[in-house]
Amino acid sequence: MVADGWRLPVARCEYLPEGLGAHHWLGWRDGPAGARTKPRPSWFISADQGERGRRAEAPYAAARALADAGLDFVLAPMRAMSGRVVVPFEDWMFSVTRYVPGRSGPGPFANDRERADVAALLGQLHSTPPPTGTPRPQPQTSWPDAEAALADLDRPWTGGPMGEAARALVRANAASVRVRIDDFARRTAELLPGDVPWVLSHGEPHTANVRWTDDGRVLLVDWDTLSVRPPESDLGAVLGTADGPEPARAYVAAGGVDRPLRPELLDLFDRAWDLAEIDSYLGQLHAPHPGNADDEHALADVRRYLEKR
Repeated sequence: MVADGWRLPVARCEYLPEGLGAHHWLGWRDGPAGARTKPRPSWFISADQGERGRRAEAPYAAARALADAGLDFVLAPMRAMSGRVVVPFEDWMFSVTRYVPGRSGPGPFANDRERADVAALLGQLHSTPPPTGTPRPQPQTSWPDAEAALADLDRPWTGGPMGEAARALVRANAASVRVRIDDFARRTAELLPGDVPWVLSHGEPHTANVRWTDDGRVLLVDWDTLSVRPPESDLGAVLGTADGPEPARAYVAAGGVDRPLRPELLDLFDRAWDLAEIDSYLGQLHAPHPGNADDEHALADVRRYLEKR
């Protein structure tokens, strides 16, 4: 699939059992004959299924346009021979990104130096005009998978081995989840769209989506959430946790919006993240599932988000 769609000399692939909702592989080209050291991968290959995969095409194409326009910190998917950055195969959507050696999260930023590195990239991004076709989503106030789970608490969840444990968690926290959903809808109506211009937003600039490369660069990866949003949608994860002023100064110096962050919007996007995670994980565990490592991760995280106060 990849060798044909992108005309890449893929000699072998290795499955990466990580990431939720998608499948990932590392791809190698032919190594030099007689090489004494294992060659580094050349490509990161991802496959998303169904609607999730189809939704990724517009933001991935916008990220590719940013990289082509010279934003060198945007590690975007490569164009296939067809010109698309996402290629369908049956019910799957494949993308290929150049592999860059380095390190990423998980975990919080280690210090304000790391936060400032990422804040400077966000300043450049927020001051860049959105490419044609960049999504501008309406604020989400519907959480269909969470609502379906809340409505189905009186009978066993028999779709997989984690179902009953997930149902017990939802039953114990049902009232809280309903309050959070209703409260979020009210706050969204009050605060958005607001009177401040929206910007080109990465959407999830946490450490797992930052690449500190072996040659000293800082890149942003995983662009499926790229869209036009308020600046606070990016800044809570970087400036909201800062110990001092350095990250905010780096953000403004790189072109970011020079004004105080709005705490009410930082809080709103924090709540949106929590609800999106709850919705996604409950959709996974309420439905048929095999009980693999992804499902174990989902159960642990849904517990953490449901019990968060």
